Amino acid sequence: MSMKDSMQFSTFATTVLAQLDNTTKKLEQTRILSDLYQQVSADEIAQYQYLILGQMGPNFHNPQFHIGLELMLSALAEVVPQEAQLAENLFGESVSEVATEEQKKVLKKRYKRFGDIGLLTEEILSELESSGLLKATRAELSVPQVFSRLQDIAQMSGQGSQEEKISATAVLFKELKPLSGKYVARIILGDMRLGVSDKTMLDALSWSLVGDKSLRSELDFIYQRHPDIGAISAQIRAGGLEAAKELDVEVGVPILPALCDRIKTTEEIISKLGEVIAEPKYDGTRVQIHWNAQTNIIQTFTRNLEENSAMFPELRHDLENLAVESIIFDAEVVGYDPDTDALVPFQTTMKRKRKHGVAAMAQSIPLRFFVFDVLYVNGESLMHIQLSERKKILENILSTKLSHIVHAPYITTLDSAELRSFHEEQLGAGLEGAVIKKSEGEYLSGRQAFNWVKLKEKEGTQSKLTDTIDAVVLGYYFGRGKRTQFGIGAFLVGIIDNKTEKILTLAKIGTGLTDEQWRETKQRCDILRDSPEANSELFTAQIPEGLQPDVLVPLGLVVEVAADEITKSPLHTAGFALRFPRLVRFRDDKLVAEATTTEELKSIRVA
Repeated sequence: MSMKDSMQFSTFATTVLAQLDNTTKKLEQTRILSDLYQQVSADEIAQYQYLILGQMGPNFHNPQFHIGLELMLSALAEVVPQEAQLAENLFGESVSEVATEEQKKVLKKRYKRFGDIGLLTEEILSELESSGLLKATRAELSVPQVFSRLQDIAQMSGQGSQEEKISATAVLFKELKPLSGKYVARIILGDMRLGVSDKTMLDALSWSLVGDKSLRSELDFIYQRHPDIGAISAQIRAGGLEAAKELDVEVGVPILPALCDRIKTTEEIISKLGEVIAEPKYDGTRVQIHWNAQTNIIQTFTRNLEENSAMFPELRHDLENLAVESIIFDAEVVGYDPDTDALVPFQTTMKRKRKHGVAAMAQSIPLRFFVFDVLYVNGESLMHIQLSERKKILENILSTKLSHIVHAPYITTLDSAELRSFHEEQLGAGLEGAVIKKSEGEYLSGRQAFNWVKLKEKEGTQSKLTDTIDAVVLGYYFGRGKRTQFGIGAFLVGIIDNKTEKILTLAKIGTGLTDEQWRETKQRCDILRDSPEANSELFTAQIPEGLQPDVLVPLGLVVEVAADEITKSPLHTAGFALRFPRLVRFRDDKLVAEATTTEELKSIRVA
């Protein structure tokens, strides 16, 4: 399909987006996507992919609209002609020749009945169309045209940009059919709600090629090294699977990070992995560092593939002193006290996420980048090389002392007692124990083949479980007594079900928080509710009737939870509950997709 005969957005909304919206069956979603891929050209397919995900690009290069609910309501108010005699059913009350701000107030009341900006937009456009205030026969926009207009809105910045965005959004709505408006509004607000992920799209690509999921492992291999579903789809549409295999590790495109499995004892680790390399498990934030000396560009990525190089101005000096043309490091970043040289807690390090006053923050919370792996050097991927060899290459590259980049210490051992001693030494130093890796292992994204494992026994949590749980906040309950001052008395958390990918409830946490933690939990929940970038369409929560929170929260806040034990529960949808659950910390470095799963929960035991 060329630009000349590109699909109309209204057709895309009807035959693809609405169908995906109306089913939760993964196989049906796969079929819908596979059918679409047969119709779309190689030069356009990426745009379709990103729009279905509610994005304007891959995760690592996804321009944000920075348009919240208030601005969206302002845009909708501008769609309605102020001089028109509006019927009572248009806003739910009589409005005639009213100011935009007054229309916005009425729209806000109506939004509260929907709880979905998409449904509100669809209904408003339908009513304007049926009343003759918008022509039902207005010109159609193609998918590429809508994508281009959305790009323009996302790129507006500087003084007066909010007003420009409101105006441009209102103009776009006037040119869209009601159903199209529903999905464009959701895209802009970051709340697509289709339940489609990159994983679903990889399944669909396999189906489009061979009629089943048999190519999924090969597609996963490509995606782990080049996680851009749009680029992969374009290559497949142009030249099949072999063309997609040409996509490899590239500076500026993050690699999906390797993650740790859990093993209970050091003896079992040695038995399963053989010779291992053990490193300290720092209480910091994961960062992948990309450096291209020729272009003089530094890019850093979180474990969630978000670009965050603005946080780390101190990196440039060190990278410019490396004798390499291009490189990709895997590292853990930890702040330290400039007076005592002691490493600081995770929450202190995460203060560096602030977008303003970065230089001042760099002075008050300097960082150390503990580099533990090298994945790419001077145009060559090292992912297929065993870890022991990658360590030697890394030692050579970091042989010169740098200001902020440090080669993370490690030991190589076949002795379970030595491994246990190293682990306990790290705990004694205030760290989180050890990360243990197969000495002969390649770099494998995600959790694969027990390539990386951990013995995580956190001090300070007083947990009787062998591990903490990363849970998703689903909502909160109003407080009573003293907690009325906080506006929150408990909150509900859940974990991911491996089979359905739904968030299942696991615990209601109402004790063990300080006053400051209660205030921060409430604040974080409310910020997420009003956030223009809240995006929870990949998951839905399954909450039983007896646990419905007073305030539901968009899925986006991950917390680390300690507990004494895991018990069976007839009430919680996970089938389990936590005994004496308590908040350890907020996991700003983790996405909902990285929360603990039901399978992982089974591996956590009482010490």
